[in-house]
Amino acid sequence: MARSVYDSLGAYVTLPRPRPRPRLRLKHCLPALVGLGQLFAVFCALPHPMLPSGGTSGKAPRSVAGSQVQARWSEPPEPFDLKGRYTKRLYVSPGGRDSEGHGTEHRPFRTIRHALHAAEAGTKITVLPGRYAGIGSVRGLAGTAHRPISVAGTGRVVIDGRMRDIGLHLSAPHHVVIEGLTFKNTWPHGVSIDDGGVHGSPARFLVLRNVRFENIGTGGNNDCLKLSGVDDFWVLDSEFAGCNRGEGIDMVGCHKGVISRNLFRDIPGSAVQTKGGSRRILIHGNRFTDIGARAINAGGHTGRAYFRPLTSPFEASKIQMVANLFERTGDSPVVFAGCSSCVFAHNTVVYPKRFVVRVTEENLERGPGRNGTFVNNILVLKADAQCRRNVIDFTRLVRPDSFQFDNNLWVVSCEDYR
Repeated sequence: MARSVYDSLGAYVTLPRPRPRPRLRLKHCLPALVGLGQLFAVFCALPHPMLPSGGTSGKAPRSVAGSQVQARWSEPPEPFDLKGRYTKRLYVSPGGRDSEGHGTEHRPFRTIRHALHAAEAGTKITVLPGRYAGIGSVRGLAGTAHRPISVAGTGRVVIDGRMRDIGLHLSAPHHVVIEGLTFKNTWPHGVSIDDGGVHGSPARFLVLRNVRFENIGTGGNNDCLKLSGVDDFWVLDSEFAGCNRGEGIDMVGCHKGVISRNLFRDIPGSAVQTKGGSRRILIHGNRFTDIGARAINAGGHTGRAYFRPLTSPFEASKIQMVANLFERTGDSPVVFAGCSSCVFAHNTVVYPKRFVVRVTEENLERGPGRNGTFVNNILVLKADAQCRRNVIDFTRLVRPDSFQFDNNLWVVSCEDYR
């Protein structure tokens, strides 16, 4: 029998029971390497990259392969809702009634949508276990910094769109928390949050925590979570699976976000995408397993009208990808696609199927990506044809001289990793 240890970054480490005079094989070392990679990310001298608010900043130079890596660092900001308080309570139950219910625990509403329309700053909506229809669109949902609006599931709460309806669309919200919900069989997206099309007035201060996405979309550009024009947001402790040909999280013109401790698995497209002028996003401590295309697409190709702001010089900038675990990715664990000053550090990559990293330009109307950093990663490759070809891909029109690749540990394995 083997015993499993679950570390704080979400990686399972399997340790075989000791035997007399064991024969050490690489397949016994691979799981430990994965775990050590995560511990390496936590305890190594290079801390988390800086986000725009919270923490104490300072300079942390590091000598790597004869060069100096200069960066500024601080801890990521805490979710804004940790200090929030609620002065109004509403309840939703599959057995409730919108027309005659009062939203109380004994006379709950039937639909989450009805409760959202009755909510005001400081309202906590408790959703009781059961299956609910797609919530639909809600505009202008507005809490405050100390009195947010929360939608929280208790037990197993499933929002089932039956492949006809979106799970939830929030237009121009701020100070809103969504947690403990499962979105399933929704179309075209699971959850979509945007600024209502008003550039310069983003949706702000949003937390998605312990949210699950299953079987989203019908094969088009259908995302589990679509964010357009959203600033100051957190996506935490959630699971993304079956985002059909879209992304797990697709960000267009989003800024100052934290994506942490999530599981992305069995997604035929890409898992996380930051484009359209997205800036200062921390992607930290996540697990990416069996992603068909790009696990993280730092940049991309966005139409002119969708950039936020419209004058953004790059598709993405200052995207920080730190201490993640990547297993059996399709195209590449990370693609720098017109990304400026982006960092991929302290990650563990196991058995990528094609490339380890790609650097490309896909939007020739914006500035070329530059000043990228790929350092302090553990990279485990199979001892097959992959080792006899280039696993780092620089396409034309990029500036490879401005990218830094240093201090990475490369491991070649003849064993299977399960």
